[in-house]
Amino acid sequence: MNARKKSRRRGAVAVILALAIVFIAAAVLCALVCRVRTVRVEGNEIYGDAALVENSGIKKGDFLFAVNRSAVVENILHRCSVVKKAEVSLRLFDTVVITVEEQSPAFYTTVGTSTVFFTADLRVTGVAEAGGDTYDAVFCALPKVKRADAGEVLAFYEGTGEYVSVFLKACAAEEHFGLITEIRAESERDCCFFVGPDYKLVTGGNSEIELKLRIGFAMLENERVQKEKTATLDLSDPKEVVVKPGKPV
Repeated sequence: MNARKKSRRRGAVAVILALAIVFIAAAVLCALVCRVRTVRVEGNEIYGDAALVENSGIKKGDFLFAVNRSAVVENILHRCSVVKKAEVSLRLFDTVVITVEEQSPAFYTTVGTSTVFFTADLRVTGVAEAGGDTYDAVFCALPKVKRADAGEVLAFYEGTGEYVSVFLKACAAEEHFGLITEIRAESERDCCFFVGPDYKLVTGGNSEIELKLRIGFAMLENERVQKEKTATLDLSDPKEVVVKPGKPV
């Protein structure tokens, strides 16, 4: 009887050892075989594949299952301002797939040494190093920014910045928005924007802002204004627009 028990124990130990050897061999084989050799990018039109791979932080030769997908997404969203959404998936035995959804930002500003891209409702779409591509976004001079985190709303040191969002939404909704080259919105009363280097339109606050914008762009097509070639249009009172000839500042 004892001999049988011993035999069974030896058999169980042998099975356990065999399974352990198989498991270790499989782990070693997986570690050797499952290495990142291909990074495929999908959904991109503005960014090139190489730029997205470089900014993702993924390196060729990394262990496939050690790729930190959440860190890769965070890297891309932080470094690639045009990317609105990113997902990362793994494909056996050597491929990482990065799928992105791009959205050209409407506005940008500078905060310290960074360029901050954002939407009309002040949601930060991305933060990049200053001096890079601005993707045809319109530059905005804003009140002093306290915080600008990707995916969050811009926070200002003074006030809520609600007037800024109202002003930017009106500008973005205007059919001639594509003509605007710069916006200044450091304070509500002094909100203004430029059409090229030659025309400045002062709104004097957000009251009747949509009407002011329509009148302002209509005035730019006025023969008298075009004859001036350079001018500042004060739209504070949309019923009586003041045209000041001369290079705007």
